[in-house]
Amino acid sequence: MNAPNETQRIRPWQENARYWQYKGRPVLLLGGSREDNLFQIPDVEEQLDTLVAAGGNYIRNTMSDRDPGDHRAFARTPNGKHDLTRWNPEYWGRFARLLELTAKRDIVVQIEIWDRFDHSTQPWQSDPYNPANNVNYSFEQSGFEPDYPEHPGKNKQPFFKTPPTMEDNTVVLPFQQAFVRKLLSHSLPYGHVLYCIDNEYGGSEAWSDYWADFLHAEARNAGCAVEVTEMFDHDFQKMEYVIDHPERYTYVEGNKIMAPQKWAAHGEEQWHRTRRMLERMNANPRPFTMDKMRGTSNNVKGDHVSISRGKFWRGLLAGYSAVRFHRPVPGSLGISREAQNCIRAARKLESAIPLWELEPRLDLLRERRADSAYLCAKTGDAYALYMPAGGTAVLDLAEAPGPYALRWIDTGSGEWGAESMIEGATFTRIAAPDTGHWVAAILKDTRPSP
Repeated sequence: MNAPNETQRIRPWQENARYWQYKGRPVLLLGGSREDNLFQIPDVEEQLDTLVAAGGNYIRNTMSDRDPGDHRAFARTPNGKHDLTRWNPEYWGRFARLLELTAKRDIVVQIEIWDRFDHSTQPWQSDPYNPANNVNYSFEQSGFEPDYPEHPGKNKQPFFKTPPTMEDNTVVLPFQQAFVRKLLSHSLPYGHVLYCIDNEYGGSEAWSDYWADFLHAEARNAGCAVEVTEMFDHDFQKMEYVIDHPERYTYVEGNKIMAPQKWAAHGEEQWHRTRRMLERMNANPRPFTMDKMRGTSNNVKGDHVSISRGKFWRGLLAGYSAVRFHRPVPGSLGISREAQNCIRAARKLESAIPLWELEPRLDLLRERRADSAYLCAKTGDAYALYMPAGGTAVLDLAEAPGPYALRWIDTGSGEWGAESMIEGATFTRIAAPDTGHWVAAILKDTRPSP
């Protein structure tokens, strides 16, 4: 296929770089799926159609190969070992098919190239990069050990230390480079792909910087540009590092702000952490994405549907350019009916008020309690009000003459709710229809007076 011109590729929107544009138009990315390495599953087309039917346009795709039924990237020799110089056509054919299917449906794919969980603990025993499983190098030559039993978060695996600025592993690094070049040979011709270097990487920035530079260089050699980020693991200084280096990282993956672990943010704190990160980007605004949102976990108890829904809506109104429900591990919604309805509700809000036209304005909510209501506004014209648990909110319209048309959206069903008119130029008390999660689209009524 012919590569799209730069204006057709996914890239930060020219008019507001905190959001994406695709095919020259601003786009809000919303998604969910039942698996993270979607290219490996047999019913991928059905998954994509379900997502599109709900209004979704965003998936995560790890290049992972550790699950039962997955194909490996490398061909096998007659003795059963892998040859890292030869490719497995089934693996790469599945990847090519995912890119083709998503391009036809205008679904943006966020690729995560490396996944630390593929290369430690039990998966290491069958990993093609393990010297016991390939014909290309020995344990002594590679510097690898037969076992890496600790959690990959301990960063014991030298697989993630191969660049020249780290351990300068000239045996293994060329095979890693060849893998990334092979990936790019499939993906660069497409304009709907974002690149994230790792899944939950907790090591040195030197690894991330090396691969960010590598991706940009390969893209330039191919005559195009790519959007690159890194997903550091539960370390806000590392997320700030991504924010502070726009020359390498052209968007920011912020899912760890809304992760379920006990150190992560929930409720009101989620909003404020998101806003702090976005404000840090003021000098170099970029899209802020969140591609694996979970509700609860072993560390956080509660109604995972309600918690997930709250994270989704707080994130959207706080300024996320992309939100995706994580695969249905315990506490996550995947592409369940609840996730689909949340996406439908967000598209209804977007149809009334494009979120990229609004700014967060909690200061316009009076008598507000913590986590009771959230507001974005284009003051005097449009307001998006989210209430996580019903109740009332007092909206300051004192400097905004009305009247305004208010229409509720039920985030649980994804359907429109009741409509009413409210006055401007005053403080207006707004009551949610019930105790559920509700969003109100509030628009100035510009119809002529009768």
